[in-house]
Amino acid sequence: MSDALTEQEEVLFNWISQILDELEKVLPLFAAQAAEQAYKAFPDISTLFEKRQVKALQQDIQRTAKAQTQRIIGTLANEELWMQDNVRKVREHLHFNQKVWKVVQELTPALDLVLEKYGYPPNTGINGPVFIQTELKTSEVLPESEQLKVLTIKYWSGLMRFRQVQVDQHKQAQAAHHRKLDEMWHH
Repeated sequence: MSDALTEQEEVLFNWISQILDELEKVLPLFAAQAAEQAYKAFPDISTLFEKRQVKALQQDIQRTAKAQTQRIIGTLANEELWMQDNVRKVREHLHFNQKVWKVVQELTPALDLVLEKYGYPPNTGINGPVFIQTELKTSEVLPESEQLKVLTIKYWSGLMRFRQVQVDQHKQAQAAHHRKLDEMWHH
């Protein structure tokens, strides 16, 4: 691997690392927001809770979110999830990397189970019971998504540069190979 490629790879992995740090911060915040929204969306159930039950719900959501976030971050440490081949333009949102976003969305079912445990009624979704409050359709629903957006733009830019350096190096190697063959043929 050449220095140019190694340098681009370092830059790219730095952006990915910063995205992971940001997700580690915002996923538990998202979980807390989603739980509060569900709590308020079902007043007929929530008004029956005593203070200790509300506190227990908050703690269960927090515990689940932290555990799931650590698992998600661990999975996203796999570089292959980030290395898309056909990158034609810089994107503003993380959900355009579907491999990565599918892993992030794994937070939802865990949160849904906690809400169901406390008696909240889920909607029926394609893949079973779901709560609209916990759905992670896009990265824009995450709290403080502006910082993630900035990092994501840098990630997509870095990925494009990395892929371009790879293409350029491949072309140079092919050209050198053809020159060598030409020399051998004509001498």
